[in-house]
Amino acid sequence: DTSTPQVAILITAWDRPDPETAAKGPSAYLEDEFPLLFGRVKDISKLKIRVFGMSVVGGDFVDDAFKQAFLQSVEPLAGYCVQEDGGEVQHVSDVTIPVRWLIEQAGRDE
Repeated sequence: DTSTPQVAILITAWDRPDPETAAKGPSAYLEDEFPLLFGRVKDISKLKIRVFGMSVVGGDFVDDAFKQAFLQSVEPLAGYCVQEDGGEVQHVSDVTIPVRWLIEQAGRDE
């Protein structure tokens, strides 16, 4: 197989960054918080790499209002994925996006 291997980097607890930081997207967060890792990620040409922000429950349990809503909810609250596409930061209510990207792109070059 001559396809380029893929790596999805997941930044978990994406509901924790402040709104200004979150609005910049997961790649900017990685660059600001982990510059050496970000530099290495940007320097690798033998891998396809995407960075995703992930929230499993869709909120922060430090926020009492969210915590109470979560605990009192009859239906489970769902998380979300933050992805970057063409420089645009997108919030999508599908936590399977990173896995889907890995599976759908396997064997294909972008």
